[in-house]
Order: sequence, then C-alpha cells, then structure tokens
Amino acid sequence: MKCPATFRFHIPFLALTAITLSGCVSDGSDGSDGEPSGPVIANISTIGSPIYPGGQVQVYVSASSPSGETLSYEWNIPDGWSGTDSGDDVLVITAPDDQAAKGRVTVDVSDGERTRSAYVELATRGPAIEEWSLEPGGDGPLAAGDQLNIELVAYNRDGVPLTYHHDVGGLRFDEQAADWQWTITQRAMGGRYRVQSTAEDSNGLTAHAGAEVTIEGVSEWPAFGGDRQRSGRSTSPDAQGAAGNEIWSFQAGGWIFSSPAIGADGTVYVGSNDNHLYAVDPDDGAEIWAFEASSSVTSSPALGADGTVYVGSRDNHLYALDQDDGSKIWAFEAGGAVVSSPAVGADGTVYVGSHDNHVYALDPDDGSKIWAFEAGGTVYAPPALGADDTVYVGSDDNHVYALDPDDGSKFWAFESDGFFRGSPAVGADGTVYVGSDDNHVYALDPDDGSEIWAFEANGFVRGSPAVGADGTVYVGSHDNHVYALDPDDGNKIWAFGTGATVLSAPAVGPEGTVYVGSYDNHVYALNPDDGSEIWAFEANADIRSSPALGADGTVYVGSFDGHLYAIR
Repeated sequence: MKCPATFRFHIPFLALTAITLSGCVSDGSDGSDGEPSGPVIANISTIGSPIYPGGQVQVYVSASSPSGETLSYEWNIPDGWSGTDSGDDVLVITAPDDQAAKGRVTVDVSDGERTRSAYVELATRGPAIEEWSLEPGGDGPLAAGDQLNIELVAYNRDGVPLTYHHDVGGLRFDEQAADWQWTITQRAMGGRYRVQSTAEDSNGLTAHAGAEVTIEGVSEWPAFGGDRQRSGRSTSPDAQGAAGNEIWSFQAGGWIFSSPAIGADGTVYVGSNDNHLYAVDPDDGAEIWAFEASSSVTSSPALGADGTVYVGSRDNHLYALDQDDGSKIWAFEAGGAVVSSPAVGADGTVYVGSHDNHVYALDPDDGSKIWAFEAGGTVYAPPALGADDTVYVGSDDNHVYALDPDDGSKFWAFESDGFFRGSPAVGADGTVYVGSDDNHVYALDPDDGSEIWAFEANGFVRGSPAVGADGTVYVGSHDNHVYALDPDDGNKIWAFGTGATVLSAPAVGPEGTVYVGSYDNHVYALNPDDGSEIWAFEANADIRSSPALGADGTVYVGSFDGHLYAIR
C-alpha cells in the first residue's frame, strides 16, 4: 500500500466543528508525472444541515477517475447513526436522538484497482453536559442554612452560546452561572427535592443533569403524611419508643376526622366536626387557640415555611391562619367543600382539591388563584408532590392525575374502576402508590402513569399508603386489614387484621414501627417485620384520623369520640 501525505481542509458548517478530508491511494503505481493514479476526490459535503437530534442529513462525495474508470462507493456509518449504503456517491443518514452527538462518516472510492478514502465528521445540535457534581449529596437530611454547591461542565458542537438555570424541587433560579451555590432557605414540607441544572442554547435546545437530596421541613410532621411525598415516614431519630400510654387528651366539640399536623415549636393543629381548627399545647393538651369556620373542618392542616397554617372546610373555603393566634390571614373560596388536605410546594404555592371537581394552586401571600385543573369528579384526596414538585392527585372520576406545578396542565392520567379518595404516596424511586375503591393498590410509573403492578384487597382501599425506609408499602383497607406489600411486585409480605375498616393512613417510625388507626376504636403499633402487634391503644370511638409522629416519638391521633390523643 502506498499513501501520499495526508491533505486537509476545513469547510464552515453550522452542524460541524469542522470537516476534515484525507485521502489515501492503495495498490497503485505512480503516473508519468510522479503523482499517484486512481480516483480523485474533489470534495465531501453535506445537505440538510444543521443537524438536529433525530434528523436526517445527506453526505455527498464528489469524485472522478482521470482515466475514465467507473467508480464504486462504500460508506462506513458511525455507531449510533443509521442509514443504508446505496453504493453511490450520496448517503442519507439519520442522526441519533442525542444532542452534541459526534460521528465520522467514511467513504471509500474505488476504480476497481485503486481506492481513495475521505471522511466527514458530523455532530448534532444542542448542548451536552460532560460533568455535573453536587455537594453535599447522599441521603442525610439538609437543613435551612446548609449550602448546595454545583459544578457543571457543558458544551455544544456548533459554538452557540449556552445559558444556565438551576432548580431545587421545582424552585427555579434563572440566568445563573454554570457553577452555582445556594444557601437552603426554610422549606415548608420536608422530603426529597430534585436538584437539577439546565444548559440551554439560543435555539431552545436543552440538556439536564441532577440528583435528589432530602431537605428538612418546618417541623417533624408539618402536614398529612409527614412530608411532601406523603410517605408517612418520620426521619427524626428520636421519634420512636412509644409504649401505648395516654399522655393527655384534648376534647373538641365534635368528632375528629382531621389528621394532626405539628408546628416547629411542637404545637399540634387539628380540625373537628364542630367547625373549629384547634392549636393544642404538646406538653399538656391545653387549647392555645381555636379558629371557627362556617362548617366542619375535616381537612388536615398543613404548615407553610413561615408557620402559616393552611386548612380547608366544608364551608367551601381554604383558610390561611396566623400560627400565633389563629387569626385569618386570607380565605380562598372554592365552588364546593374543601375536605382535601393542602400540600405546600417548594416555592410556597398551596395545592388543594375541592368537591367542585377542581385542584387549585394558590398564592401563599394572598390566596389568589394561580391555576385550576378540572377533573371529572370530586377531589377528596390530598395532593402529593414528587421530588420535582409534580402534583399527584386522585379524584372520584376514577383517575389519578399528574399535573405540572407551573400551570396545572396534565402530564398523564391513570384510570381504575373506582374512586381515588386517598392521597398518593411517592416512593424513593418516584413510583406513585395509591389505593382505589376498586379494591386495589396500584404502583404507577411516574413518567407516564403506566401500571407497574396492582395488589387486590377484599375491600375498598380509601386510606393513603405509607412507604417505609426500605420501600415497603403499608396500607389499610375496608376489609379490616393493614397490608405490607413488596414495592417491586406488590406481593403481600404480611397482613394484620383489625376488628373493622382501616381508613387511617399508617405512620412509620424511624426504626420501622407502623402506627395505624381502625374503626374498631384502636390505634395499633405493629412490628414491620411480620405485622405482629406491639401494642394497642383503645379510644371510645372510631379512629379515622391518621397518626402524626412528634420529634420525641409521641403519637398524636384524633377519634370520633371527639378527642385528640397524645400517646407515648
């Protein structure tokens, strides 16, 4: 083989870093002038640039034979790109779906005796992220005052300038540097927050990288389900050890369906059928203040980052109350009862459902409506939030919805054969667990709402699931049982039988103990390994309220006997 000196030239082209052409003559003798004989490649060019991800481009080679020989062409297509070698001087290839994907297309041109080769390097448009790091990472909970540090290296192939923004659980920071630091401010609801960086070019093409961190909320249990994923799990290391003894009880003027929330100073907030929301001293159960609505308060309260107490009422209002004295800050009027328990987003937005078939997003400052999503039936269920602030909520129209927190548009909807009245719970991998009146517990893919698995109980599943630290799903049913389910396939690990319906959502202690109420008047503490009873506390009527766990392990729960109990 005889190869002349490589020759190169560059052609300006938006989709390319450069086009580099090289030729090689093989198995041929020199001509009379001393130059190699064989095919002559004059140019290699492209049609259909710039190349967008998944787009097509034509590569054309201009070649000739000085001696008039017929030329043949053999193309080599790079990995990840697709096309068919037609054997002529034009190749049509399809780019990969990736941005900034680079590939070298090579062509061999032969006159039957001698071969010359040329290549062109192509790249798709758009940015790509080469390196991304976050400190601190890991599973340890971060608190207000801790600092997140991001280092980001991104590039593209066409020289278009990049801009950057960063998100923390849906809270967006625009026009930032690639490397970014943020000091965490107080969050309302603890749980998992996705930290994500975005590189964007002037054509609107973007690349993303991120990871999830756990950030503490304003208190140990600031809302129904304990955190923004409604996992029902306490992360406070001391929230364990309750032995089933009554410390105190607070008597309201009517039954208590509402589930307690706990403030930063330990104050316990709970609603009652007597039209009041109460603030109760955690030390002795004394009333601190009471707010009177115009109808029953079966909604469970939620706390904002500044301690504002949000709660709904059957008088069609969601109220924002001052944590110090219960005075009304504002009230939002829906078109139906507000039994749903509010969720508070990363930016403070308050999400809540109503019997008027809507899910509302409200401004925390004045209660004004940001957006409203209309379902096809009553929205009893409390919304749950994903790590990216996606709003998951069920309805009496037999659907679970995933909604965009920015505008309420629907990402997806999953349909069953029954109402969805319990809150979804979101697992560590994003899986959405939810029960239905068709007697099933469903595990749903957060990306598209497709069913991963379904577990069938022998009665309605109206209670909200809880998710243990190991992913085990705990849920009650109208068939009088509490179930522990394998998160991978929904298989039953164990079942604990109570004497009546279980509507109460379980609460899970840091060591795994499962606390749950029943219509048989009892609160049970169950062993997470086998579902065996550790202790049972008896009230004087149904326990439909869901337990809340204090930082010291005290279990707070309401009863239809009109009492809020502190059990330790």
